[in-house]
Amino acid sequence: MTQKEFQDRVKMQVSAQEYAAIEVVYMNSDLEKDEFCKMWKKMNAKRISVYLKSEKEKQEKYEHIAFLYSTMCMLRNLAYESGWDSSSEKLITNKVRKELEKANIDYMEYNYIKMQNDFKQVASLIHEIQEYINKQVA
Repeated sequence: MTQKEFQDRVKMQVSAQEYAAIEVVYMNSDLEKDEFCKMWKKMNAKRISVYLKSEKEKQEKYEHIAFLYSTMCMLRNLAYESGWDSSSEKLITNKVRKELEKANIDYMEYNYIKMQNDFKQVASLIHEIQEYINKQVA
């Protein structure tokens, strides 16, 4: 059994060094590949659960950052069309709101002239999203 076959069966990545130790045990057993992997999964259930949770969190973080990056690109396009001081209102959908809130980025600000909350200018929102992304990938 190769390391890839093992990892595919147990749904978890292991280092080459760890797989070498696993392979020694497997080769000295009289179990078929699937039986051995089933037994290994049972013995390492908690570890696999932690690994899968960690992988899911990494994937969610990646999707969150990718979404914010695409939002930032759309804001830049809006800025080129309407100006850097234009309102971001056109692009603030429910999904965008949710992702911005997850990042603790306010898309609204108080407008002292109108005496009410208003959508932030495109340039401000782009800057805040870029700052957030930079912190997340650093």
